[in-house]
Amino acid sequence: HRDLHSFPTRRSSDLAYTQNYNFKDALEYFNKTYEIISVSVNPNPIVLNSYYSNFAKYNMQISKIDKALELYNKALLLENSYLPQNHIVIAKTLNNLGNIHYQLNNFEKAELNYLNSLNIFKSTLGDNNLMLVNCYNSLANLLCVSSQYTKAIDYYNYSLSIVKNCFEDENSYSAMLYNNLANVYKIGRAHVWTPVTEYDL
Repeated sequence: HRDLHSFPTRRSSDLAYTQNYNFKDALEYFNKTYEIISVSVNPNPIVLNSYYSNFAKYNMQISKIDKALELYNKALLLENSYLPQNHIVIAKTLNNLGNIHYQLNNFEKAELNYLNSLNIFKSTLGDNNLMLVNCYNSLANLLCVSSQYTKAIDYYNYSLSIVKNCFEDENSYSAMLYNNLANVYKIGRAHVWTPVTEYDL
């Protein structure tokens, strides 16, 4: 897992519990984190943002989508208050918001968040960074919903070209992209590739 910040919170413990599906224990640690933050006069924005983002991810994993949406919105509002507008942390949060809106069938909001995320990644990391793969893939899946298959194929191919530039050999990411492309050509729609939250690429 790629983290942008390292700081002394319960964050790593929280993630370890959620990744091993010990949700009850994870919730206990999240609650303890909130207890500490809530009594702080001026909480560290990085710590607070980490709490919002990781607790949002936890709520996604237990299918509390509305709560996750609320937390990611809080994270985005906080990030915009202390980070440059083209920071990749903001791009990640926008992508995660896009994933939530996609699940809620709010496709216009999902597309807007995905595009904003993609633009930040491209302006910050260039055109061939692996982090762009999920953005293009998410947009392609979204385009399939509205039957824009030709444009979806373009986005899948953008993703595939990035993966090939980043890896010498074929791998699970290229396999998923080939599968999506095959399904677009075969039946006019792609099997949804589960979005990667927090960019676990």
